[in-house]
Amino acid sequence: PDALLQFTLEYEDLLFRASERGLEVLTARHGPGSELAGDIADLAAALHARLPQPDSALSADVRARVPGTEKPDMAGVLHALIRALSTRRRVCAGPGCGASAHASADPNAAFRACGGCVLVRYCSPECQRNDWKRGHKKACAQFREILAVANPATMDLEQFRRVVAPITQRPEVEYELSLFAAAQGGVLSMDMTLRVNEIHRDAAILTGRPNLLAGASDGMAFVASILRRQEHWASTA
Repeated sequence: PDALLQFTLEYEDLLFRASERGLEVLTARHGPGSELAGDIADLAAALHARLPQPDSALSADVRARVPGTEKPDMAGVLHALIRALSTRRRVCAGPGCGASAHASADPNAAFRACGGCVLVRYCSPECQRNDWKRGHKKACAQFREILAVANPATMDLEQFRRVVAPITQRPEVEYELSLFAAAQGGVLSMDMTLRVNEIHRDAAILTGRPNLLAGASDGMAFVASILRRQEHWASTA
């Protein structure tokens, strides 16, 4: 999820100016609204978020794509997580596994999905049993409740949030689902992973349960330092 961040490291300013020029050329040749122009506008918006310049300096198309600064709630995390998991048909969710279907005997086959939530997939019954014991049992029931009333694939974030708010705003649900989200290595971006840890910490306080992600604080501090560095790349280059 952070591939764009890594790929454009320390070239934000050059790529942003190139994107702006590309949008000018595409609009002149094909008019507004082309698919390629939309992709370049997305790139320009992502780069702008890491450059010291006001939103007012952007074209209207790019400005409309700049992400907000508000921290996502549990519904926002789930909207991103469920959409990402739905594309991971070839990666095992078993604890400590992460095996790829490409390395299996049948590289064209997808791994079998959990029969309950149909979100996560496993390379073997053993991995599924291990994940069930790790805590997927509780998360699975909560995902079934959510997916029975909402589908992130067809709903935008605000619509999804309105529908699932009665479920996701319960501290006990936030506690279990934040644990599940934290266990999905490589699925969420670094900033979203940080937010998951914050949600779990707050839910632990409200429910009087232990903060099971507290041991990851050193790792989260490292991620936070990387994100802070991101914000200053342009000004320190």
